[in-house]
Amino acid sequence: MKWIEQIGSTGAGIFLGLVVVVLVLTLLVGSLYLKVRKLDNAYRRTFRKGRGKYLEQLILESLSDMHEATQASLEATAKVRELEAGMARCIQNVGMVRYRAFQNAGPDLSFSLALLDANRDGMVLTNIFGGTNCSMYSKPVKDGKSEFLLSLEEKEALEIAMSDKPMKIPEPVKKTSIPSLIASVVTNNILAPKN
Repeated sequence: MKWIEQIGSTGAGIFLGLVVVVLVLTLLVGSLYLKVRKLDNAYRRTFRKGRGKYLEQLILESLSDMHEATQASLEATAKVRELEAGMARCIQNVGMVRYRAFQNAGPDLSFSLALLDANRDGMVLTNIFGGTNCSMYSKPVKDGKSEFLLSLEEKEALEIAMSDKPMKIPEPVKKTSIPSLIASVVTNNILAPKN
């Protein structure tokens, strides 16, 4: 019987201990429940309504927009490559030499003009001014060379075009009215012979 009394007094202690543990666990579960509920509410607010639209829809629309932007970028890159390939066939290198073909034929109105693309293909255009007439010739150029015999001026124009020095293109002439042009000629004595 002693051992029943010991169990009775020990059982009350165990019971009280278990009650305390249950109360502590109940408080912990309640605290965790409140935290989970708070997170769930925040989740619902965030993912269900965002500026009048569902956030999932916004994310999907953003992904779709990113896909479209990527496609547009790829198309633009392909177009740039196509344009670069086309530009290689455009005139990119120009060389010009002006000269007097004949001593008594007036000013330096004869010229040789080399027009080449990126592959050094193109032509040399030569105009020979002879006082009362002029003649123009064109000679094809392939890889920087012509199958036709080139004059010294044509060779020089070709060398200028193939050099790394770009030819300076003159500024466009300002538009001016005829009366102001006549006044400029008269005041600056442009038509007078030069000594």
